[in-house]
Amino acid sequence: MPAARSIIAVESALFAGTQEDDSARALVIHWLLQRLPQGLATEDQARIPMHLFARHGLSAAQLVAGQGEALLRDWTAELQAQLPVVLAGACAFRRSRARFDRARLQRLAAGRGFGEPSPLATLWRAWRAARPS
Repeated sequence: MPAARSIIAVESALFAGTQEDDSARALVIHWLLQRLPQGLATEDQARIPMHLFARHGLSAAQLVAGQGEALLRDWTAELQAQLPVVLAGACAFRRSRARFDRARLQRLAAGRGFGEPSPLATLWRAWRAARPS
């Protein structure tokens, strides 16, 4: 959170947003979400909490081998629960980034994997995110 707060402070000064912990939390969730696909095979297992490994009785090797779909769904549900619904004072970029992250978390929670949405869905989401809330 300290690094995210610093980045949000700079972003707020540059783009006339407000500094809020919700924006910093959204940025941290974005970082965790971006780390997820490639980070599964690394030493830190994409920063997935150990309580999820214990709950599902899985090891890091089993997760990398593709046996952790339920664990990934639980992790994305935890991230979704922490992602603020509204970032009212945030700059337009942070609001749109949070909207795209929420959609990606929903796809992961539904078991649709790390694939990209269709171009039309991306266009629609971008248009909606650019509109003032």
